[in-house]
Amino acid sequence: MANGNENPEEVDRANQETQKGTSLKVPIKVIPKSLRPEVARKMVDAILKTYDTFEVLVILRQLRDVADEAAKQLCEDVINKFPSSEKQVIRMGATIELRGGKKDWEYDDLEITRLETEVEAKKTELKERQKFLQGLRTDYQQLDDSTGEIKTVHKAKMQNSPLNVVVTFPE
Repeated sequence: MANGNENPEEVDRANQETQKGTSLKVPIKVIPKSLRPEVARKMVDAILKTYDTFEVLVILRQLRDVADEAAKQLCEDVINKFPSSEKQVIRMGATIELRGGKKDWEYDDLEITRLETEVEAKKTELKERQKFLQGLRTDYQQLDDSTGEIKTVHKAKMQNSPLNVVVTFPE
């Protein structure tokens, strides 16, 4: 397993032998993205035989949160153990790579500072206009001083966004 490009059959055999004495079942291969909806549906159907819909949602969100935290904790180890001679490591059919993070720049420039101030002022102006239009009960006519034309100011129309399900766990 030194170079990360092992024979998949050998990896499967090694994983199966490792799992024999454990109660934790780990997938031998990565589930392709195209099959994940089907696997998820089967998993949900199986869990629904024991728990109700709300309990299943809580269980799955909790598992997701715990798995995300576990993966976050492992990332530093992966960075430290990543072979310096390799650009990528392949495990269980998945490719693991190290990529550069977001670059932050610091500017000590008066023109940048002026432009940033203008942008913030425009954002504030935009929010104020949006609040104004949201507060209108009806459209109305207004004289445009610069052109002399009468223009219609339209009230904002509320768009319904899809509902989100939020699960909150105790601290």
